[in-house]
Amino acid sequence: MPQQLVLLRHGEALPASRGMRDFDRPLSEKGRVQAQSAAQAISAIMARPDLILASRAVRTTQTAETVRATAFADVPVITDPALYLATPDALLDVLRGLDEDFRSVLLVGHNPGISEACARLADDGRLLSLPTAGWRCFDTPYLARGSFSPSPG
Repeated sequence: MPQQLVLLRHGEALPASRGMRDFDRPLSEKGRVQAQSAAQAISAIMARPDLILASRAVRTTQTAETVRATAFADVPVITDPALYLATPDALLDVLRGLDEDFRSVLLVGHNPGISEACARLADDGRLLSLPTAGWRCFDTPYLARGSFSPSPG
């Protein structure tokens, strides 16, 4: 399990054009700028992730590639189909499946799962909805608890 985790919602995407699948929606120009700004802010608190992990949807892979190009040029980007519209527990399953060498991970995903995962990890009782290119950083030794469910008591 990673020891440091950044959860990042993809940047703003263009609306689907006629016949376009949601999966294929690209970033808008605003979304590209949002991803660049997020990368700069994340790089101020995270020296260098070992891995950028993203859904295979066009908007998330474009966000991940923009983050890498802006702040983390030598970091590999891996896409995983299980991250597309994933639930918080599905996100955790993907993280658990990572090699132990990945101690810090930046994960680019979708709402509502990415926001729900942030709320559960924060464990402060607040449910937030990350805006496009919104992110949260967590030190995660407690991810091994078993689920993103809040701890009892």
